[in-house]
Amino acid sequence: MNDALEKAVINALRGIIEPLSKQDIVSLHLVKSCGMDEDGIVHVEVELPEKSKDHSATMKLLIEASLKPIEGVKGVQVSIDVASASDHNHNTQQDGLKQIKHIIAVSSCKGGVGKSTVAVNLAFTLKKQGLSVGIFDADVYGPSLPTMVDVTNPVPIITDTAVMPIEAHGIKLMSFGFVQKQLEKEGAAIMRGPMVSQVITQLLLGTQWGELDVLIIDFPPGTGDIQLTLGQIAPITAALIVTQPQDLSFIDVVKGIEMFDTLKIPTVGVVENMSYFMCGSCDTKHRIFGAGAKRRLSSMFGIEQCYEIPLDPEVAPSGDDGQPLVITHENHLITKIFEQIATDLRAACQKIEDAPESGYHFHVDDEGLHILFDEVEKGVTGLRALRSKCRCAKCEDEFTGKRLLDEASIPETIQVGSIGTVGNYALAIDWSDGHHSMFPYTQIERILAE
Repeated sequence: MNDALEKAVINALRGIIEPLSKQDIVSLHLVKSCGMDEDGIVHVEVELPEKSKDHSATMKLLIEASLKPIEGVKGVQVSIDVASASDHNHNTQQDGLKQIKHIIAVSSCKGGVGKSTVAVNLAFTLKKQGLSVGIFDADVYGPSLPTMVDVTNPVPIITDTAVMPIEAHGIKLMSFGFVQKQLEKEGAAIMRGPMVSQVITQLLLGTQWGELDVLIIDFPPGTGDIQLTLGQIAPITAALIVTQPQDLSFIDVVKGIEMFDTLKIPTVGVVENMSYFMCGSCDTKHRIFGAGAKRRLSSMFGIEQCYEIPLDPEVAPSGDDGQPLVITHENHLITKIFEQIATDLRAACQKIEDAPESGYHFHVDDEGLHILFDEVEKGVTGLRALRSKCRCAKCEDEFTGKRLLDEASIPETIQVGSIGTVGNYALAIDWSDGHHSMFPYTQIERILAE
């Protein structure tokens, strides 16, 4: 294959998007080999992650259709393998994550909502409950962990093969901010996206965390390359999303949940920070930023664990002084709230571990969608009727609950393109009309009861 033809083939492969990560197969290093034989046949070998195995047939057709029109290509043969879980473990055997029982992502889609404050106080609460805990600060541009946790010697030991985490109060810590100190390069990190992703990957996988019950990853704000990379390289058990009560923040919560859905990571709770203020002279909860979104989160995603953390003047000074509030104010209301969050989070992780696959199962035939629980059929619903009950942001107004979907626009012959589950709480469907729906199991139960 000459250089020009090879470049054309690679560029065509860059147009093939792996559906779960939304990135091209070349950038993800999924193309294991690509060459042309003497008859002009291009041979492509692709290895998909196990979670994408249902898309292998579609990927093969897309690759063939993309390469055949290229001048000089006489034919295309595509071989697609699916990496097993053991292959994944082998690929990451050099990392320090293999002795960690649960990894929790603490995320937000916008900055300034108190995500890092929640991540740090949650980690310290889990430590108080007897767990071995680590915190990874994944924000390269604005690392906050060095400020929020007072560390006696904030310089990590870095060797050619590993990074040793810093310890404080019995918790293992790692942040790009510590590495900056070690390299004596304090200040803003000026890097492009791919370089940031590489730095975060190396730091997370290269840190020797040892045995941990829980590793808290404090995600940077947003839903970009860094967040997707973290979701792909780390076996994250569950996600906790931090927000504020404003309607604008609710839009960001939806983006965060949908991002984790794409990565097949269950969102087990939402923390509404600065939810209300109590002035001290009355018991009224003054909701400065609005009433929040508990009802909408429950109806749209089936998320029942929503926590309200009040606006309190004690929180910011604790973080600025490097002493988390949960250890300096043990009887504070916010400390009690974090204790509840930690308890519920542990229960959710245990449930995911005990039941990696939900008791719900589904299959489609000419009758419609059959819904089974523990192999016993609970009911069947027509596909068009089910499509009409989608409650995503395109079908239902996120703030008023007003229906936006014109049911007459749903094709009479609509079919299911693909079907799968999201964590232990929802059914995800790609429809033949190009729409994507997610039905929380709580909503499915209501549909069956109708």
